[in-house]
Amino acid sequence: MCGRFKRSQNIALLTTQHISSVFQQRTFI
Repeated sequence: MCGRFKRSQNIALLTTQHISSVFQQRTFI
């Protein structure tokens, strides 16, 4: 259970990083 929660938390972190990077790229363009 704890491992699954940590895994989902890691996925959420990667998703937020991806969205922020895409947002920065759009701002530059």
